[in-house]
Amino acid sequence: MIINKSIELSDLQRVSFLALVEDFERLSFALNEKGLRHTSFLGDFQPFHSPVARDRAWPERALWKYWEMCMAITFSGVSSRSVVLGIGESSTLLSFYLASKGATVYTIDLNPALAANANHVASVMKWKLFNLLSDAADLPFPAGTFDHVLSICVLEHIERQERAVLEMARVLKRGGVLGLTFDYGYLEPGCQGFMSPDEVETRIVRPSGLEVIGNRHFSESLWQEEGWHGAWGALFLCKPGILPKPIDVTWVDKADYALIQQDLWQRLERFQREDVPLLQQITQLKQELKQKTELVKALRNGRVMRVMIATQEFCRRVQGTTV
Repeated sequence: MIINKSIELSDLQRVSFLALVEDFERLSFALNEKGLRHTSFLGDFQPFHSPVARDRAWPERALWKYWEMCMAITFSGVSSRSVVLGIGESSTLLSFYLASKGATVYTIDLNPALAANANHVASVMKWKLFNLLSDAADLPFPAGTFDHVLSICVLEHIERQERAVLEMARVLKRGGVLGLTFDYGYLEPGCQGFMSPDEVETRIVRPSGLEVIGNRHFSESLWQEEGWHGAWGALFLCKPGILPKPIDVTWVDKADYALIQQDLWQRLERFQREDVPLLQQITQLKQELKQKTELVKALRNGRVMRVMIATQEFCRRVQGTTV
């Protein structure tokens, strides 16, 4: 299964990904109802569709952020028992989501306002979430502390990139997983994005000393092959030791998965344009999914419900692979 790759929005057709997105939006709504804030897709508290953010945002960017979060949760193997470090994840919906599910989460950030807000939210929600001011290239934790280290589109902003990668590897436990997403295929001013699979190999994989989970070599999606520039990539690495278990389940709270799909299709259609063939394909898929009534099973594990894809045939047809 190809998991180390540049973005493919078709991944959002996965039933488990749809359920995760529903969970994200439900949590966001619950926080807003309590007057609590999380950062937007833009990395700050600026509303995504505000006039000030207009030049920094475009419709697909919301879907891209969902893709990053779903990839990080699904293929890192994080669970309610995990001890997680989020690099640059203070006040993000990802760190709040993991903490809301019972994981013990630490985040580091250079922005005092983001760390302070996250600590306030953690106090109100009574989560095991601890947010510190720190440089990713000099982490204030002993070696072998964390089951998972996750970072969503932060690596390209770090000046001492190789040192930061080494630090992330150092604080992982044996068998721990490092899950990264990053700018791929374009260079934003002031950032150190990645322009090729060779750069991913030489600037992340080799310096880390970690083992690649899944496909050994980073794969470019069709967007890059067709000359489309401006996307993100995901990479998953494991510290030598106990191998992580295969990932075939993910968190979800809701039992009515038909409603999850229906609600998400409505959100996706807000971004539909005639010049985006992928989203037209998603609309067609929606009609097919209406005829599927037994796609998933619900399993209860304490406070956590998990979603499992019920038929391998569905996976082969829709995603072209198996989970």
